Amino acid sequence: MGDTEDYVPFPQPGGLISWADSYSGDTFYWRTSSADPDAWPVVVRGDNGDWSEFPVGAVEFLAGVYGRTIDVPGMPRDFPSDCPQVLGLSDRID
Repeated sequence: MGDTEDYVPFPQPGGLISWADSYSGDTFYWRTSSADPDAWPVVVRGDNGDWSEFPVGAVEFLAGVYGRTIDVPGMPRDFPSDCPQVLGLSDRID
């Protein structure tokens, strides 16, 4: 995790669980802050080393990013593009 800004890895209390990476080098985490996973906020470590926390779950976070209602500091200004795609691990990019 590198410079962690006082975040800790899971299974430590309040630890981070990684759930996605971007092609730009950003990493997306849940912070296991409560017993209810639906209440876990999203934490982003940008490729520039900056950390940001958002008080929403993953689905609301992604909807906000793609709908341009959530701004993630450090991410490219043109993200998302006008035609964003969410790809699975087995999807090919040609």
